[in-house]
Amino acid sequence: MNVLIIDDEPLVLQTVYREMMDIGIPFSCVDTAQSAAKAREMIRETHYDIFLCDIQMPEENGISFAKWVLKEDADAVFIFLTAHADYQYMKEAISLRSFDYILQPVRKEELKNVMERARAQITVMKKNRELLSIGSFFSKRERDLLIEKSWQYLSGEISDDSYLKRLISDETGSPDVQDKNLLNTPENLNYVPFLLETIKTIGQEPGMEEEIQRSMRQNLIDEI
Repeated sequence: MNVLIIDDEPLVLQTVYREMMDIGIPFSCVDTAQSAAKAREMIRETHYDIFLCDIQMPEENGISFAKWVLKEDADAVFIFLTAHADYQYMKEAISLRSFDYILQPVRKEELKNVMERARAQITVMKKNRELLSIGSFFSKRERDLLIEKSWQYLSGEISDDSYLKRLISDETGSPDVQDKNLLNTPENLNYVPFLLETIKTIGQEPGMEEEIQRSMRQNLIDEI
């Protein structure tokens, strides 16, 4: 994980950087920027997961900068640095769903606690995205598996017809089916295999073959 510290006061910037080095949390890199403008330039070169950002800066305050970052990267975590808890700034920070804020001067123990929580939150978010991606991968291929196993049943390779029943249930459960109560119970249906053969025709548009065949098959199945 990468961290970017942003503060217009060089002394504060150096102090927070030293504290970050001392707390012992293994970040990939910890960079500093003395203005929001400089931070914008750095973001174009490096992806940062956590921002330790001064909330009050002369040219562009931390709230405005955070809005810009979060518009591009909604998963970015912002921890605001402030010399005093200004109500209006805190109200805006809360509306941004910022992770936390730290009062200056920064205390090492508080900084460590906040950064550990931020690191844990990002880890959880990344793990959740991985799990969602894996779930999406298998759900997209579930239909392919149903079709393959149904074909094996119809061709006599296997005797398990549960895949075919599931496929029929999925197909007949679509909104365009009239009598869902009857069709959505595949165990009450009789089914027989039939052969479809499609041939290429002269003048067929390039790239349309698969779409045309799919449409033809669906029309024939509907008729049967």
